[in-house]
Amino acid sequence: MSSFELSASERSKHTIAFMRSARERDLDHFLIEELQASSDFRDWFIRHLSDCFSPPQNAYVRTERSPPRLTDDRQTDLRLAYYSRDDDLVAAVLIESKVADGFQTNQAEDYLREVTAWREAVGTRQVASVLVGPSKNKLIGKGPHFDAFVSVDEMAAFLKMRKHRMRAGELRERLTIRISLLEALAGKTSEQWNPQPVAARVSLADVYDRLVQTQLSGFQVNRTSAGKSADDRFYGEFPGSNQFRGDVRLKHRIYEGIVCLEFRRPKLAKADVGKLNLPADGTVYPHWTGKANDTLQLQVRATAVPKLDDLGSQETAVVASLEAIRQLATWFLENVHSLNQISTLETLHCDDRGLTL
Repeated sequence: MSSFELSASERSKHTIAFMRSARERDLDHFLIEELQASSDFRDWFIRHLSDCFSPPQNAYVRTERSPPRLTDDRQTDLRLAYYSRDDDLVAAVLIESKVADGFQTNQAEDYLREVTAWREAVGTRQVASVLVGPSKNKLIGKGPHFDAFVSVDEMAAFLKMRKHRMRAGELRERLTIRISLLEALAGKTSEQWNPQPVAARVSLADVYDRLVQTQLSGFQVNRTSAGKSADDRFYGEFPGSNQFRGDVRLKHRIYEGIVCLEFRRPKLAKADVGKLNLPADGTVYPHWTGKANDTLQLQVRATAVPKLDDLGSQETAVVASLEAIRQLATWFLENVHSLNQISTLETLHCDDRGLTL
């Protein structure tokens, strides 16, 4: 056995440096490295697009994270970009990763619109889109608005084939870790990651989903893993979300008793808070978060759901919390047009300063 090769017993004793839970950004990081560094993986990935995409010859490849879009002020998860020797973009594959969540309102349709715009710019067979995610994620289906769906499961299987052809050594061990990551993302049991839904939280999640469906018309709550760290519920759709020209998230921190609207893009400046038509009684109040403390959340206090109480008491707390969610969403719907005006002005100001939101 090579000095690089670990036995099964050694793996069980020494947990390889690995996150307790695999997330969407881990899939993005995997794709960035693998598409850039491995021509075998890149060629296999591109073969899923053989009927609609022709990779250019004599072009160099650059895998890019969060490139700006042509059609709106949001960003694409990843772009596999092909550049000429003059550094002109001559082809691109736009990649969207979805591990556990579904699409936000109109998100998939906006992706199709973005691909159409790029095709008009560089050529019909020079641009394509790929949806990547676990085959178990029923919230995304096979992505009818995308040119291809590549499952995490397929990627793991491809790496396994590569691994079997390799001699023992460092590269083989690196592939072992990547396979384990992909299997974690796919929701399978792996040596280094094992999803641990908590039975009590599964029951609470079922109650929560049922109450949202029956009491909050026009809302769609995303599914949850119901694990011991799954403390928030996120809403993919809510009244007014499809009218806002940007990225706003509605989430419920169920055990903290906080409901918030988080404005991801464009960023709203602290000076803009005074322009918001916030209730005079302070029920909707601003809070700043993010690494640079520059992301605005508008919060409402809600009844905290007790962690260790019986399910009946938890259901009563959820019912009360849904009223806070309705209150915040109602305020948002009534003010979405003024929010669009404020965010548009902020975008123009940032553009004048040479910044990209």
